[in-house]
Amino acid sequence: MRVLTVSSAFPNPGNPGLGIFIRARAVALARGADVVIIAPVACFQGKGFSRALFSAPLRRQDGSFEVFHPRWLNVPGGGPMNSVLLAIALLLRALRLRRRFPFDIIDAHFGYVDGVAAALAMPLLCRPLVITLRGSELVHGRYALRRRAMAWALRRASRVLAVSEELREYALRLGVPSDRVHVVPNGVDSAVFYWQDRAVCRSRFGISPDRRVILSVGNLIESKGHHRILRAAGGLVSRYPEITVLIVGGENDSEPGYTQRLRQCTETLGLSGRVHFLGQLPADEVAQAMSAADVLCLASRSEGCPNVVREALACGTPVVATRVGAVPELISSDEYGIVAPPFDDAALQEAIGSALSRDWNRRKIACWGQSRSWDAVAEDVLCQFNLAICHR
Repeated sequence: MRVLTVSSAFPNPGNPGLGIFIRARAVALARGADVVIIAPVACFQGKGFSRALFSAPLRRQDGSFEVFHPRWLNVPGGGPMNSVLLAIALLLRALRLRRRFPFDIIDAHFGYVDGVAAALAMPLLCRPLVITLRGSELVHGRYALRRRAMAWALRRASRVLAVSEELREYALRLGVPSDRVHVVPNGVDSAVFYWQDRAVCRSRFGISPDRRVILSVGNLIESKGHHRILRAAGGLVSRYPEITVLIVGGENDSEPGYTQRLRQCTETLGLSGRVHFLGQLPADEVAQAMSAADVLCLASRSEGCPNVVREALACGTPVVATRVGAVPELISSDEYGIVAPPFDDAALQEAIGSALSRDWNRRKIACWGQSRSWDAVAEDVLCQFNLAICHR
């Protein structure tokens, strides 16, 4: 099978931390299919030019597959019109590519803007379309025009894959027939994320054995809730004087001031010296940070199937996370972590405090976290691709 994967959220040299879960699935798919990636780079990000605009080559090789980075003119505040502009960029690249890579299926990630753009391009590309919903659709769906555009696109897709049951139900509400919507959760790379000796991992980050370590991993954007974790830590200092917070994640062009807000919050809460901003780390170092931590905390206001939760669990680290997306499915037992209501700072603080006081069976947590691999994900996805092609 020849697969054309389309995603403006695919990692690129200007933003290597972008959409690493999309790349992970593509790598697994490439073990059983021929895969080529079209990862358009937006001209604008936030209030300025995108960093990737100047650093991402038009074509590059990423492991076993080719990646193309055509530019597309996204208009700030342009709404669904941006999907039209993205569709034009996609068509120009895909029509040329089809001459030497006659792909069988279009694999688009995120319902908006990519899914809408792929649906617009589909009639000229004459190939079935599969759209994967990953979580941001719930945010975009608050805007009427975007919601209508997504509904139009999803109803034209041969298959809709949702990374959580919540997103499957959302697709059904948008009018997609139930037999065309399937839940395919994300996986984990167990060669990278696995149980490691906590003392050894702590020594690599210069953390003493007696510290109680809270880890927060994610892009430095408000929706990830790093500031909520800092507030919770501030409220727990009197109870746990040895508390330390590690924040792993790179700055995002769309919210350039958020990092400074976090640093100011650290000072205001009296956490100076207790909070360490580690920046964006390679996967193996993220795994070491997870193994070093007493608990990973995810305080997002919206998620699909958050990989950091599964990865932390695979490292044997208990997780405190807000009840968004697939979190309840990932933390299916209180043996693996605690699920807290979103937007409730008091409940989040209490959950973290409870997690820090418990004696967890980290090997059992790791066994659960490693139970779904990316190869299993690829197998499920290829099955849906075959059905889409057969029923075209």
